[in-house]
Amino acid sequence: MPTELTDELGDRLRGTGAQPWDEFGTTTGRPRRCGWLDGVTLRYAQRLNGLSEMAITKLDVLSRFDTLALCVAYDLDGQRIEAFPSDLTVLGRCRAIYETVPGWGTDISDARTFAELPRQAVIMWRVSRS
Repeated sequence: MPTELTDELGDRLRGTGAQPWDEFGTTTGRPRRCGWLDGVTLRYAQRLNGLSEMAITKLDVLSRFDTLALCVAYDLDGQRIEAFPSDLTVLGRCRAIYETVPGWGTDISDARTFAELPRQAVIMWRVSRS
């Protein structure tokens, strides 16, 4: 998982939601693997499964960040690749290439429609689809 965050930032993504216990395994109690949105994997999943819609969860958690990162490609041994590797050993050598977008810094827990989301949340959604 090239976008996995195993540091303090990953801990923030995992544990600062309205219900932080949701990001730990119910049976095992192990912390879930967290990271920024991986557009390379997302495009691959869309192509493979014919996805036409996407739900981004934990927007309340993302509201607490000044900037957000979106993985738009991978660096493989100094070369930019935008296609998901077919070999898992190759994937293991990939490093995420990010674009950052400003956060929205406002509580969105009461938003119930797309129109109620802050402009920056909508921009993040659009960038993730490109």
